[in-house]
Amino acid sequence: GQCADGACLFRLGPDEWWAVCEPERREALEIRLARVLADGSGVLVDCSSASVAVSVGGVAAVDFLSVGSGLDFDAPDRRPGRVTRTRVGNATVVLHRLGDRAFDIYVPRSYALSFWDWLEDAAQEFGVAIRA
Repeated sequence: GQCADGACLFRLGPDEWWAVCEPERREALEIRLARVLADGSGVLVDCSSASVAVSVGGVAAVDFLSVGSGLDFDAPDRRPGRVTRTRVGNATVVLHRLGDRAFDIYVPRSYALSFWDWLEDAAQEFGVAIRA
């Protein structure tokens, strides 16, 4: 993912990009992206209510997420700054690695409560901090 000025742009596939920002940056980001796409090279779709963001961090965050997802976090495409769509626990999520021990996880809203329950349950074993 590429992040600047309080917003991140994630490439999820060859023709799929996802923008994430703080609510106060939303209008400015929409205007900027609309200008870029004005030539008809893409479509801007508001999906802001489709996902819930959860932050996971701590010394054991990688171990915790490895058990829940089966990803190899040592692979070059899993280094900090990278984004992947994967299964974690009971949901397919977008996982943004912020640092060696910090992640933002974007969960479909319809799975948010059961995912949160899974996180709380699984995190206890690893001593991982979870913030919504």
